[in-house]
Amino acid sequence: MRYLEWVYDPDPDDSTYITDFAYLLREADRSIHIEHDQHINGIFSRREWLNNMKNIGFQARIVSLEHSEIESELFNALLGINP
Repeated sequence: MRYLEWVYDPDPDDSTYITDFAYLLREADRSIHIEHDQHINGIFSRREWLNNMKNIGFQARIVSLEHSEIESELFNALLGINP
C-alpha cells in the first residue's frame, strides 16, 4: 500500500478542516486499485462535543483516565453511551 494525504481548510472562519487520502493498493495477484477517503475533522470545545453527542442520541460524559505509557499524567476522555 502507498498513500497520499492532503489537508486543507476551505473555510478558515469555522472550526473544521478536510483531509483527503488516496490509497494505491496492490493485491496478491499484483493488480492495483485506487481508493479515496475523505475525513472532515475539527477542533471543538468540550461543550460542543457533549452537545453534539447528546444531539445524536448518546449519553455523553467526560471521564478521567491514566495513560498506560505516560507516567503521572491524567487525561480526559469523551465517553458516549448508546442507551
